[in-house]
Amino acid sequence: MKNYVGPGERVVYTNPNATTINPGDLVLMEDTVGVSQDTIAEDNNGVVYICGVFTVPKKTGASEEYAQGQKVYYDVVAKKITYTDNSAANPPAGICIEAVTTAATEVKVKLLY
Repeated sequence: MKNYVGPGERVVYTNPNATTINPGDLVLMEDTVGVSQDTIAEDNNGVVYICGVFTVPKKTGASEEYAQGQKVYYDVVAKKITYTDNSAANPPAGICIEAVTTAATEVKVKLLY
């Protein structure tokens, strides 16, 4: 098929921010969240996964306990996974693969796409 581009698990991303993105960092790309494969300096390109299951940082504290299968969101301020969309300010990240407690600092997330 001449219009097939690829499986869509990862994309080339240009970092518009002054902060370097490190491998494993959560990356906000407009309405979706991915996980960086590469170190990506400002105005440079690198690979970001937008599909798959990844262990990523989560917020801790009251209410930050997630059930298996629960929708989770990317907290744009804390730059971590959270349970709330914060009145649509936090974009969807995916679903929680394993239940976690409020004290947990990481969570396994199946990315949205």
